[in-house]
Parts: sequence; structure tokens; C-alpha cells
Amino acid sequence: MKTLSKLFCIVLATLALNAMNGSDLYRQASDYLGISPAAFESSLSGLANPASPAFLFRPDMSYAFIVSNYSPYKTGNQLLSLSVFGSGASIEYAGDYWKYTLSSSYRIGWAGFGFGYYWRNTDFYGFGSGLSLGFMAKPAPFVSFGMSGFLDYGNKFLTNTAALDIAVRPFGSGILSLFADYSYTSADAFPSQSWSAGVILEPLDGISLTARYRGDRTFSFGAMLNLGAITFGGNAQYADTFKHQCELYTVRIGGGERSALVDALSRRSVYVSLDLRGELQYRREWMFDRTKRLSDILERLDDLRADDRVAGVVVNIGGMTASRGFYRELREKFIAVKNAGKRVIVTFDTVDLQGYLLASAADTVVIDPCGQMYLPGVVLGNNYFKGLLDKLGIGVSELRFLAYKSAAESFVRTNMSDADREQRAAYVASAYADIKKDIAAARHITPEAVDAAVNDGWILSPETALSNKFADRLGRFTDAADIVSNIEGRPFAVVPAWMHLKQKPAEEMIWGAKPSIAVIYALGACEMESGINALKLRGQFERAMNDTTIRAVVFRVDSPGGLIIPSDIVADAVKKCRAKKPVVVSMGAVAGSGGYWISMNANRIIAQPDTITGSIGVIGSWLYDKGAGEKLGITVDSTSAGKHASLDVPMLVLPTRDLNADERELLMKQMKSYYQVFVSKVAAARGKSADDVEKIARGRIYSGRDALAIGLVDELGGMETAVAAAKKIAGIGPSEICPLTDYEDMPFSMGMMRRMLTADLPEMLTLERMIKQASFFLKNANTVTATMPIDLIGPAYFTE
Repeated sequence: MKTLSKLFCIVLATLALNAMNGSDLYRQASDYLGISPAAFESSLSGLANPASPAFLFRPDMSYAFIVSNYSPYKTGNQLLSLSVFGSGASIEYAGDYWKYTLSSSYRIGWAGFGFGYYWRNTDFYGFGSGLSLGFMAKPAPFVSFGMSGFLDYGNKFLTNTAALDIAVRPFGSGILSLFADYSYTSADAFPSQSWSAGVILEPLDGISLTARYRGDRTFSFGAMLNLGAITFGGNAQYADTFKHQCELYTVRIGGGERSALVDALSRRSVYVSLDLRGELQYRREWMFDRTKRLSDILERLDDLRADDRVAGVVVNIGGMTASRGFYRELREKFIAVKNAGKRVIVTFDTVDLQGYLLASAADTVVIDPCGQMYLPGVVLGNNYFKGLLDKLGIGVSELRFLAYKSAAESFVRTNMSDADREQRAAYVASAYADIKKDIAAARHITPEAVDAAVNDGWILSPETALSNKFADRLGRFTDAADIVSNIEGRPFAVVPAWMHLKQKPAEEMIWGAKPSIAVIYALGACEMESGINALKLRGQFERAMNDTTIRAVVFRVDSPGGLIIPSDIVADAVKKCRAKKPVVVSMGAVAGSGGYWISMNANRIIAQPDTITGSIGVIGSWLYDKGAGEKLGITVDSTSAGKHASLDVPMLVLPTRDLNADERELLMKQMKSYYQVFVSKVAAARGKSADDVEKIARGRIYSGRDALAIGLVDELGGMETAVAAAKKIAGIGPSEICPLTDYEDMPFSMGMMRRMLTADLPEMLTLERMIKQASFFLKNANTVTATMPIDLIGPAYFTE
């Protein structure tokens, strides 16, 4: 960014030094705004400095109209400007000509860069078209400054104009802003320069008063009234004799700044509906993908929580499919919305136990008149492929010395081992107990009533759900307005989330580089360049560690483990980052084995009550040809040098023989060494002795609640809890503005086309992920890994 800044400064300086002739294009543009662009961003300010729109929060359109007989401002001069995501366009009518402008801008942190091209429908006084260049910086809450240059050329003249402007906020907020600007256009015969200074006073949000004095002894007074999505402005200019010269009227649509008047008149006046039907994932393709992202939903709920115009939300969870951990995340956010004094209404047609756990957090639960509640309980099952592999002629040797490390059982057994059954039973009991307790507390019913619904009811009709206090009323999401009106006792507007214009976030109202919390994601199997992508994660931690605007890191881990080296690379990156700034881990549905390895070095580990975690251990397996070649009619012959070289002779992709006793012993020795490394690293990270860790390790899985009891995690909760913990460790006050910087990108891959073709065929997506899941195990079967059983991983972790 420093290099780009220097380049822009050099270009702008060159424009000033090489000026030859012409009028002040900066002043012409800034007069439509009424103040300098450093003090206020809008699509209009982009004409005076094309870098200004880079700081706009959302699409912005402005219209300005001049009333005057004073040259050069004549009645009828008008301007229409539009800016969308940093790109802009404008049309100006100035009586003698039409002027058209196209521009683009880009923002990097607190600095913005922009450029534009403009042309006229005629060579007005010899000037036809030109280029503009701009730079704007807001490095601190107290100061904003910009530089802009214009190169105007035509048939007769070449004109360069350069301008500087600055704005200062003595109190660090918009209540008072002082601004000044200077522009310079020179020529051998007709040099010119212009300057102005002024003040903006905003006694209430959305009500601004302005005053400006120019070096040519003219001055102006203005006012702006923000009514939310629309802002009206007026400005009157006078000569030094108080002779009226012109008036400027503006209408702006967009902005998003808060308005005290609108807040007072529309406080708690609207409900927002949010439809979560469909697939919910961490990632989605950047286009042609209708998958909803969890982070987008959480951010939207945060916006609604902070918006004083919103009285409540209506959320439809019928038909939603998501990872188990997502339901807990959304539940935590529902509770946060309720704690802000907003009503949460949840509707559904059909819902399972996890879905109902989410619904139970609402103030009002609404079930479809033809819907049902499906409450079978909690189960952990497994598929065993030994019989299939035997039929295929594929042999599998389990390399295992830990009773609870059961990842290979799917391939070497036909049922659970006693140790695996023990740990699964403990997890299921813990997870069900938490679900039962939370539902009972939220619905003000007894735990026994939940047991009865699960064990005796199983499937609840709408009538049974109402009579047993699992639901409050009948209704459909499509009738959200009627549902809200009946609950509130009066008509209420219900606006779809996509139509509800978000207010400008509080952090965007403050100039300067905002201290923020980075959110980094480790999703999928622990692999080097796929899955969690250890190399990418290491780079992201280095970036966060060296970014002075990042105060802390929240590390979201939803990983079943995998290879040891990628796991250790990420663990080291966490450790190095922690030495400079806090790292808090937020565990999703699964964060065990390698998933725990990458988590252990954080300052604090926060798990959900039913997170599958722990599984501190390693395991291996050896797949080999046990008749598959013969069934396929394939024979293998080879020559070798080296006692164990024959292990690498493949029948297609499988070794042709099993391990012998010596080879097995060597691999077991290596595995035990890896295990001791794992245990010792956990002990050092968690402040325990190796013996204490060994007692709770041994490859055993735990629920988040049980992991809390034995010291493997520090607290129960989701992202909301993790962000609060990160702020506390970093010394950030609970009410201090500290936005999240999301490091998870939306990928672009060939999966985009497949998602277009399979958007309405979720079964095809699931089949694709299952194939990737099987491919992972086949690829790493003959490697020592820190991973979990295939069923605990699940196909959802093998997405693009």
C-alpha cells in the first residue's frame, strides 16, 4: 500500500508541475458537494476526488440542482451521480454542454485510490475529455485527507489541475468537522488557484449544518437532513457583500448513516423475516451458488440486533440442512438478539431434534398446521466395510495400540469394539443431556417432558406439540405478517431480509484504521494444500500477526484431523501468533485428533457442548492386495533392491503384500513416538503434566462439556462467546467498536459449474462428498495419521 501511495503522489505532483492552462475542475466538482470530499463521502464527492466512493458503505445515488443567474452557476445546471461498489458514473448538464464521467475506486484499509475518465458532448472552450486521479486516506479518527488531479485535454488546450483537501474531527466523531482545501491550475498567461475552509456541525445524527468560506471572498451556508435511505440538502452562496449568488439543492439515496429522527419515529417499527431453507455451509462459490454461508447469517442477525428500527425477527428453519454445530451457533445468536430486547419468532414445517433445539431458543415457536416434529434422539452409528473389502480382495491390517483410537475399525471389523462403544455411549449421553436441559429451560417444561416426547412421542403432530408446550401457535412462514400482528396485537410491517437496508455499521462512521479481530477458518481434513490447507493457514496467521490493525484472532476449527505434519505446521503458526496477539479457538461440530492438535496452542479454547473433541492419539492402517488382482485378472512381477522395497510394488494402487512382523514393529514404534510428541505438546500447551494428559488421551473422544470437565477446553459457547473472550484477552472493552475481519474467502473452482447443475439435487452433492471422503482415506491409508473414524468425519467436511 505504501508503494501505491507513493506512485499516486508522484502522479498528482506531476499534474501540478506540468499545468498549462484552463479552469479549476476540482472547484467545479466540489461546488456541487458544498464541502470538501475529505469531510464527507458520497457519489457526488467522487467527482472532486475519484477515490472517495471507495469508502461508501453501499450503493449511493445523488442528484444536485443549481438555481442562479450568476455565472458560472446558472439555473438549470444539474448533476446526477451513481456509485456502486466503488465504481461510479455521472451525468452533468451545464447549459452549454453535457459532461459524462466513469470512475472506479478501491480501498485498502484506511486508504483509497481512484481514477476516472470524462468527456463532453462538445469541445467546450476547446476542452473535450480528460482523466482524473485521486487518493484519500483516513489514518486516524481525527483526520482525513485527499489529493486529486485532473488532466483535461481537447483541440486547443491541455489543462492540469491538482488539489489537496483535509478534514479534522477534534472530538474523533462526526459532531464537529473542520475542513479546508486548495486547488491549483497554472499557465504562462492565466495562472489560477483556489482555496476554502469550513465547518460541519452535526448536533444530532442525520442533521448537519455547514459553513464554508472561499478565497474569492464568497461564503456559503448549508444544511442536510438524513431520513434513513434518503437525504435532502440545501446550500446558499453569497458574495462578501452578502449578495445572494446561487442555491444548491441535493437529494441523496443510499448512504446508510444513522438518523436520530428516523430512529425516534421508527423505533421498533418493523420485523425482518429470514428464510434459512436450504443448505447452510461455511463456504460457497462466488457466483451461481445458492448455498447460504453461516458467517453471512450470523452477521445479518448481528445487524438486526443493533438496529433500533427492528422490533424482532421471524426465522424459518423448515427445510434447513446444516452441520450439527451450526444449530448451536444460531441458537447462541438468537439468544443475543433476544437479550437486545428484540422478539425472535421461529417457524417450521418439519424439524428434527437439532432443529428443535434451535427453535426452542425463540420467544415464539410456530409450527405449520400440516407439519410435524421428528424427535428420535441422539445416535452415533458406523458403517463397517470389512465384508465388502473381503469380497473385493482388499486386505487391511490395523496398526493400533490405543484402545479408543478407532478410526480403522470401519475397515477391519464388522461391529464396534468395546472401547469404541464406551466412548460413543458417553458422548451420546452427554449430548442428549445438554439438549434435554436446554430445551426444558427454554420452553419452561420439565426434562421428563422432553424425555416423554423423545421416547414416547417420537413424532409429534402440530396439535400434540401445542398441547405439550413444544410450540406456541400454528402458522406458516409465508403468513409471517399475520403471525406477527397476532402476537403483537396490532398490524406490523414484516420486511424480507434482502429488502431491509442495513444501517452503516458504527465502525464505518469512525475514521481511521479500526482495530479488529481476525477470524481464520480451519475446515476439513488436516492436509497440506487441501482440506484445512495448512500452507494457506500458516500464511493467514502470519498476515494477522503482522497486521497492526488486528488485535486478536478467533480461530474457527471444524476438523476431524488427518495428517500429522500439516497439523503441526498450523499448531506452530498458532503458537507464533499467540506470542504477539491473543488467539481464541472456537470449535465447531468436530475438532478432534488433528483438529485438537491445531487448537491446543491457543490462549483459550471454546467448544460447543456437543462438539466432538479430544481423540488425542494416532493410528495407522495398511491396505494391500488380498485377491483383488486375481479377481481382476491382473498379475504383478518386479525386481527390487532393498529388504523392504517389495512394499512399494503396486497392484494398481494397492501394495501387493501385507506388512511382515519386523515392518509392523517399526511402524508401531514410529506411531508410539508420534503419540508421545502429541501428548507432550498438549501437556505444554494446556499447562498439564504428560502423565495427566496420558490419562485422558489414549485416542478417546469427548463431548465439549466432558472436555471442559477434564481441562481440554476452557469454556462452552460458539463464535459469540469466542469473540467476547478474544476482546477481553486483548484488552478491548465490551462496548468498544471492534469489527471482525473474515479471512475465509469464497472459492472459485470447477465446483461452481457442478453446483449450478446440482443446485436442486442435494443427493448428488452428498454423493460427490462421500466419494471425496473415501478418496481421503484411501490416499492416506498407509500413513500414520491423527484422524477420527469415518462416520465422525462425515461427508460434509469434504466440500470445495
